[in-house]
Amino acid sequence: MKKSLLALFLALSLLLSGCVNGGGLNDGSSGPDSQEPVPFGFDVLDKQQPHKILVLGNSFIWTSDVDGQLLELASANGVRLEVTRHAVGYSQAAGHYQDIFVQQLYPEVFENDYDVILLQTIYQFNDYLAVGDFLTAMDRYGIEAQLLLFPAENEGGYAENAKADYPKARLANWKQLLFEVKYNLGFGNALNFDDDIRHSSPLAGFAGAVLLYYRMFAELPDATELADRMLGAYYDQIPGETEAEKRASLDAVCQKARAQVEWDDSLYAES
Repeated sequence: MKKSLLALFLALSLLLSGCVNGGGLNDGSSGPDSQEPVPFGFDVLDKQQPHKILVLGNSFIWTSDVDGQLLELASANGVRLEVTRHAVGYSQAAGHYQDIFVQQLYPEVFENDYDVILLQTIYQFNDYLAVGDFLTAMDRYGIEAQLLLFPAENEGGYAENAKADYPKARLANWKQLLFEVKYNLGFGNALNFDDDIRHSSPLAGFAGAVLLYYRMFAELPDATELADRMLGAYYDQIPGETEAEKRASLDAVCQKARAQVEWDDSLYAES
């Protein structure tokens, strides 16, 4: 029964003309030029303008290559995007606060060079408090970037709590998306390396990159080229028996990413 349900889901994905089959679901249902409202949990970025992102995270960022894949998606979709990565193993949000606002490792933050500061590593109560510290400091220094929380799979619920309690924080719930992809789309262990920490793999990074693109631009990207690379590198780990079914599995990830953003925007609507 479970296999039959998965096959049905894959078949439905093929009918949706999704982001890995030569299109980005840019059907007018969302985005700056749409007649419908865009996701309201983030100030949508203009695809016609260049943008810079500062990624603050730990080893889950570089094992998954989520930021590198986001750059690939941006390039493939004609978006001028620059990403600066500050990902340090075992780091946490409270430490990133020290790096940015005490050590001032990235002085360009204070010059408003970044449109988005992406913050992973919200593991403990001190990190939850650090989200408030980030927002307070950003207000104090006149930093206009959006603070985007991006919890990894091994984080608890502090990112969601911070989103609920600090309305100016934005959320791209990578952790919850990976749960959906792992257990409801059948990717299972393909999303993790077989190490002591169960680091996220590039397939998890693919999901996160699509999630971030939709979060920032309010539309799914054309991910055909990136999906081709995933198929080439991880063919046996992607659910499905044929290439078409495996491609449909990757497209289903895109659908889940969009659904995750829309769910979170609905859940935190009062924020």
